[in-house]
Amino acid sequence: MRAFLLYHLYSGQAWFTAGLLFLTIVALDFGGLFERERGRRVARVTLVLLFPIALLSGTPVPLVLAIPVAASTIAWAGLFISGRHSRILGVAAVLCVLAALWVELPYHSVRQGLRRGAAEEIVVVGDSLSAGGFGEDAAWPELLGKRTGVGLRNLARPSETTESARDQLSGLRWAATTLVIIEIGGNDMLDGTSPTLFAHNLEKLLAIVVAHAPAGKREVVMLELPVVPGKWAYGAYQRRLANQYGVRLLPKRLLARVLSRERYVTDGLHLTSAGHEELARLLALML
Repeated sequence: MRAFLLYHLYSGQAWFTAGLLFLTIVALDFGGLFERERGRRVARVTLVLLFPIALLSGTPVPLVLAIPVAASTIAWAGLFISGRHSRILGVAAVLCVLAALWVELPYHSVRQGLRRGAAEEIVVVGDSLSAGGFGEDAAWPELLGKRTGVGLRNLARPSETTESARDQLSGLRWAATTLVIIEIGGNDMLDGTSPTLFAHNLEKLLAIVVAHAPAGKREVVMLELPVVPGKWAYGAYQRRLANQYGVRLLPKRLLARVLSRERYVTDGLHLTSAGHEELARLLALML
């Protein structure tokens, strides 16, 4: 149960759970199905729980949408809990929630397969999650290379940040056709790097990769970070820059799957042999 709950939050799926439950309560209220006090009490408690669940999902909703969503849902919930009604406000809240779910949905699916067959080499840019060295038999990049049969260079290093990874890439020589996998940013987020500095360094890193990897013969993918509460800006910047530089952003459920299970992690941050095997398997399915 613990693993399921952590995965549900880390993957961002809790955002959809909160949204769908809110829509259900509004629909039932519109249908007059909360006439009994017991039903209203259950609905009130559920509404109170929905807001922290949505926040804990770490979903980086665009500010232009986050404000109306928060304002309309909190206002309607406040009226409902106090025993009052507003159909107009309820409709507004429903429309805002539907928009928020629709905007978030594409980030939870892999929209297009990767062109593994065209790559001569896979280059991995990452931190200790990809570098290994914490008692595992082999890190996931090495296992991925074996699974795909493609030559692989693992540039990941422990304690790597977007800034240090950027500097490391400056003089790198690329193969004629290259698949670049970027797993970076966790140390920036956990060590307190400001979101704006994180965005600056990540943009420079992506610019180097896009500029030097052979045009038309490269595939650049980045693993989306499971964002902890209060760190939404990191996720928002990561998404914006991925879109700006044409980088495919793999859903954060990939990292969430391995980070949420005890047998896959050693200390909550680094992977066991089983964790590296699982992440390599998940990535290979998308290549």
